[in-house]
Amino acid sequence: MHKLAGPVGVLVCLLAAGACDDKTPTSPTSPGPGPGPGPGPSPTATLTATRFLAFGDSLTEGEITSPAPNSIQLAPMVVVPNASYPARLQERLRSRYRSQASELTVTNAGRSGELVANGEARLAQLLANSQTQALLLLHGYNDLLDYGAGGVSPASASINRLARDGRFRGARVFIGLMPPPIPGRQRSVPDDVVRAFNDELRAIAAGEGAVVVDVYSALSGNVSGYIGIDGHHPNEAGYQRIAEEFLARIAAELEPR
Repeated sequence: MHKLAGPVGVLVCLLAAGACDDKTPTSPTSPGPGPGPGPGPSPTATLTATRFLAFGDSLTEGEITSPAPNSIQLAPMVVVPNASYPARLQERLRSRYRSQASELTVTNAGRSGELVANGEARLAQLLANSQTQALLLLHGYNDLLDYGAGGVSPASASINRLARDGRFRGARVFIGLMPPPIPGRQRSVPDDVVRAFNDELRAIAAGEGAVVVDVYSALSGNVSGYIGIDGHHPNEAGYQRIAEEFLARIAAELEPR
C-alpha cells in the first residue's frame, strides 16, 4: 500500500470523472486469466444511477507491484490509472449501457497508504461537493497491514461511518470485500485476518442496507493469477476481475426491473 522511494518512478494520477491520460504499465505484471463472466452490452438496459464514486486506498487508485531486482528488495510499486478497477468498470458500464454512455462516470478517489479513519473527512468533502449517486467502497487493507488483527475493529468502525455517510446523502452504497492474499509475501496479511475483516464488512452492509461485492471469492479461484508478487495488490487481470464483480452487482441492483 505504501509508496516506496527509489529508482522506480511512481506514476500518480487521480482519475476524476472517469477521465485520465492513457498510460500503460511501466513494467510487466502477470497477465493472469481473462475476465470473469459479467453482463455484456445491451441495447435496452439502463441504470437508475450514472454518477459513481469509487473510494478507497491503493486497491482503488490502481497500484501494481513491479518485479523486484532480487528477492531481498521490497517489490517497487507503480500506479497505473487506466488499469485500476474504476477505470475498467467505467469502460464496461459505458459498453453495456450505451444509451447512457455519455452520462456514466466512475470517479477514482483512491489514495495509496491511507488508513480508513483518515479517509472519513475526505469522503465527506467529496460527497458534499459532488452529485454522487452510487458509492463504491474498497478500503481497509492498510489497517490490516499495519496492525494485523488489531486493525479489524477500528477499520470496521470507520467503514461503517463511510457507508452511513453515503446512505445519508442518498447514494446507493456498495462495499467491496478485501481480496485474498498470497501468504508469506512482502505485503501479505494473514488470510484469517482478511476473512475476519470481510465478515465485519458483511455485517456492516446488512446494517446499512449496502450491497456486498464479494471481491474475495471472485479472486480466490486463481489467487496467483490475479494477485501481484507482493502478495496483496492485484495485477491488471485482478483489477479487471474486480471491475467485473462490481459490474455484476451494479447491474443486479440498479437496472430497473
